[in-house]
Amino acid sequence: NTASNQALVFLKEGNYQKAIQKATYSINIEKTSKAYFRRGQAYIIKNDFEAAQSDFKIAKELDPEQ
Repeated sequence: NTASNQALVFLKEGNYQKAIQKATYSINIEKTSKAYFRRGQAYIIKNDFEAAQSDFKIAKELDPEQ
C-alpha cells in the first residue's frame, strides 16, 4: 500500500521517525510483512532493538519465505 511505500522512501532519506509513523499507519490499514520489516529497519537504526526484533518476528510469521 501507499503508506508502506512512503515508509521505504523515508527510510532511504534517513527520516527514521517518519518511516516508523508511515509503517505503523500502513500496519493499521493492513498487516503486511513489508510494513513490519520496514518499521523494524527504522527501529534498528534508532537502536530500539526490542521493537525491531518484535517487528521482524511478525514479518516472518506473515511471510515465512521472506
